[in-house]
Order: sequence, then structure tokens, then C-alpha cells
Amino acid sequence: MEELNERSKQILETVISSYIATAGPVGSRTITKRSNINLSPATVRNIMSDLEEMGFLSHPHTSAGRVPTDKAYRFYVDSILKRIASEGEFPLSLNTDEELKENRETMNVENIMKWTSHYLSQFSNYIGIIIAPKFSSTIFQHIEFINLRKHQILAIFVTKSGIVQHKVIKNDEDLPQDALDKITKYLNEKFQGMALQDIRMELEEMMAEEKRAYDRLVEKAYYLGRLAFLSPEEEEIYFDGTANILSQPEFSNNVDEMKRIFSTLEQKSLLLRILDKCLDSAGMQIFIGSESPVKETHGLSFITSVYKSRERVLGTLGVIGPKRMDYFQIIPLVNYTANLLSKLFTEAE
Repeated sequence: MEELNERSKQILETVISSYIATAGPVGSRTITKRSNINLSPATVRNIMSDLEEMGFLSHPHTSAGRVPTDKAYRFYVDSILKRIASEGEFPLSLNTDEELKENRETMNVENIMKWTSHYLSQFSNYIGIIIAPKFSSTIFQHIEFINLRKHQILAIFVTKSGIVQHKVIKNDEDLPQDALDKITKYLNEKFQGMALQDIRMELEEMMAEEKRAYDRLVEKAYYLGRLAFLSPEEEEIYFDGTANILSQPEFSNNVDEMKRIFSTLEQKSLLLRILDKCLDSAGMQIFIGSESPVKETHGLSFITSVYKSRERVLGTLGVIGPKRMDYFQIIPLVNYTANLLSKLFTEAE
């Protein structure tokens, strides 16, 4: 990216902050009033023209003012991240962790996901979003098998962090409940405290060892365990605040764009393409407009972060809003929430 001198940087940041506040094109007179730089409107216009040639500003034909481009927002966000990094802690403190701690005993994972998406939406005034922890990324605590009907068994999993999952598995052989209780006891004693992904690997290896001699109980335990642990899982997305998009001028005045956004939000696979990319990041990931891997979201920005249990990544959370969002407020909000949720899941173990 081109190097900007201090005057250009100050004018560009003033254009961006003004556009974030008003959603309207910014003219040279607005710059001279809002910034402490001692330049004439004519000089400011020349600098803005240079910034436009460099790709930082665009010039709507219906207005004499200019608006930031994706390149300008990237410059602005990188400046914020550098400032935050040099100052140490993110400049945000919200007294919400006590509320979450007080409710932790009665809140299951689904409620925590709903609380988080609502919290992000409430404090950002945009869309709060979170992917629930993948079952395979958690630590196994307990499993129970219950006979439902002929050839059908209910498997109930409980993880160390409190995630509960129910799964109906089909079994070719009818087993009495006392046999299922013995299998339950065996699997719990063998696998308690292990990561689900490690359990899956071990079960696959055990079942592959055809020549190994198992007694009847162990053989059946591995068979049912394999059916229960190895079945595919679906990622759950929770989001809140989609109505907040309606209040944004760039969308409320553009029906086609608003329809495209709502249609995209209804397509889980498109959102997962973006959010799953964030799992590869060590922490925060920000997609601005055209940086998104999904074309349908190029009118939006995504500010996301992973949340963890100790060092294990569990999922992604974040805020979706217009490219004109207040990054200086939203970046710390997302970081704070990710740290809060990571602390919650770590303490639950």
C-alpha cells in the first residue's frame, strides 16, 4: 500500500470518520471544519483528488463530496489495530461477565450462543453472529445409551464444558438395557477426559484391527461407540439483530441491496464459507467489502474472532455490519466478547 504523508493520513481519516457518522459524501469544507489541520479548502480538495487517484476515495457523480473505498477502510482498520497493539489492552470494559457467570449454571450451550449473539447485536447496533462449538472439538465427559424401540438406541453425550447432544443410532441387534448400561460404563471409564477427535481416531483404529480378539461386551461397545461418535455433525449458526440493517442509510435506501443481504443471511453455507476461514486465524479476522470470499456480502464488513477452551478453538463469533461501521468501537467489542466466552468455557472444564 502506498505511503501517505501525515497531511494525507489526517484528511483520509477525517473523511472516513465523517462518512461513518453521517453516511453522506464528504466535501473539503467539512474536512476543514472537522480537522485541526490548517489548510484551505482548495488545498484539501487537491489532496482529496490525490487520494482518489490512489484508490482511497471515490467520487459519486451526484455529489461534490467523496466517500471511502474498501482500500480506505482497510487503511483505517490497520491503523486502529496498530494503535491498539501499541497501547496493550483493547480499550473496552463492559460489566457483563458477572451476568454470564451468574447464569452459567442454568444456561445450556444453546442459551449461551443466543445470549452472545444478542449481546453483540445490542452493543454494536448491527448483527451479532456466533458458530456453536463443534462437538468434535470438545472434551468427553459422559455418554449414556437408552433403548428407544426395536433397533433404535438414544445416545446422550455430555462434554466437560457442558455441551449436551442427543443422537438416535440404529443397531442391527436388539440389546437389553442392562447390556447397554454395561457398555455405557465401559466407554465412560475408557474415554472420559479425552478429546472427541482423539476418541474417534482410536475407535477407527480399534475397529480396523480385525484379528484382535475382543470379548462380546467390548466388541459391542466399540461398535456402538463408533456409530455414536463417528457420525457427521452439522455446524450451528446463531445470529441476532438483522433488523438493525434496516436502519442503515446505505441499505434502507437500496431495496435490491437489502434483499440481497437478507437472502445471503438465510444461506447457511455462504456464512460458513466466511466464518470457517476465521478458524484458520490465531485470533481476530476482519473482512471489508470485497475482501470477503463471498461476492454476495461485498456490501458488508465482518469483524470476527475465535473463542477457545484453553488452547482448543471451539468456534467463531463476530459482528456483521455496513462497511461504514464504527470499527474503533466494534473491534474491541468482538475481542472482549471472545475473551469472555473463552474464559467461560475454560472455567467450565
